[in-house]
Amino acid sequence: MIAAGTCEKGFYCPSNSVYTSGTLYYEPYRCPMGTYNAFSGKSSLSDCIACPAGKYCGAEALEAVSGDCAAGFYCATLSPFEKPAFDDASNNYGKCPAGYHCVASTSVPTACAAGKYSAMTKLEDNTNCKPCEPGHYCATAGLSSPTGECTPGYFCAEGSTSATAADCTATNYCPQGSANQETCPIGFYNTLTRQGSCTECEAGSTCFNGQKANCPKGYYCP
Repeated sequence: MIAAGTCEKGFYCPSNSVYTSGTLYYEPYRCPMGTYNAFSGKSSLSDCIACPAGKYCGAEALEAVSGDCAAGFYCATLSPFEKPAFDDASNNYGKCPAGYHCVASTSVPTACAAGKYSAMTKLEDNTNCKPCEPGHYCATAGLSSPTGECTPGYFCAEGSTSATAADCTATNYCPQGSANQETCPIGFYNTLTRQGSCTECEAGSTCFNGQKANCPKGYYCP
């Protein structure tokens, strides 16, 4: 109990504070977790200050913030936890979501860049964002999984941002999901670029290293 007229920091004392019968003392209200009050003489819950961006207020009746939000988590406002174990329904605080990373004192999670992704939550910095796997592409920032496989006729190296990252050249072929282009096998050829398969060598021709030539004299090419 506190003497009347001396509402302290960390508390608020509305006119209906509970007085103790026959005394000049009353029971003040504590500012709740997720808030603090740096000033004395306050009378309303609204005088309790919301814990600011990147900080947490981990107890009742605080006069100042408790400290910084931990890496791997975000604290936009009103956070009562350094490492929130659950995600607030209003997105005020929580675990850093998949596809994002959160350094210490983060208020808004930062997306993994295009060409990268992360299926894990609570990443602490951008070095934990994974490059898109070869044969796949990650078209936008903030992905929890690759966007999809590389388009037939193209190949996608690690970290690609487009399904048509690189053209498959003549004499080669690139089926869907190719990480590299492949030379047409013996008996097949390609004269065109951006092909997902090779053409079978016609009778009277020979095909090697993806190129077609007439059957040499003295040989039979069915």
